[in-house]
Amino acid sequence: MECVDVVINLVEEDELPLIYSVEVEVFGKQAYPYWYLRFLYSISPNMFFKAVCKENVVGYIVGLARQGFCHLISIAVKREYRGKGIGSRLLKVLETACEREGYKAIVLEVAYHNYVAQKFYLAHGYKPLRVLPNYYGKNDHAILMVKIINEC
Repeated sequence: MECVDVVINLVEEDELPLIYSVEVEVFGKQAYPYWYLRFLYSISPNMFFKAVCKENVVGYIVGLARQGFCHLISIAVKREYRGKGIGSRLLKVLETACEREGYKAIVLEVAYHNYVAQKFYLAHGYKPLRVLPNYYGKNDHAILMVKIINEC
């Protein structure tokens, strides 16, 4: 899909069903349940962003503040909108929000065999820290990645 004017803004509570539809489309059976997205919104509304193209939500990112760092919980862009820089823009918006709040780093988990996502994060300055055995279930490992955003 062609989309010249992608707008990234904070998610509004009444848009959570649209966010959930992106979640299900992208992650299928591994999608977070709707109640979890509502929970994330309730505790972290200022780190929950959407990408909109022609009045359609085409992607989102959500982070969660922890002690001294941000945790990127989820990022998703609809398949037909990938490769257009939307994921990169969403990631930059979250990084900026975390940096503005004074957090020192952003951490995330990525599936051990999700080489496309690993390459995406590496290209944006994230470094693998360690393997998290059985993170997603038995023999379904993750890689913990981190990016330092504030040296001080």
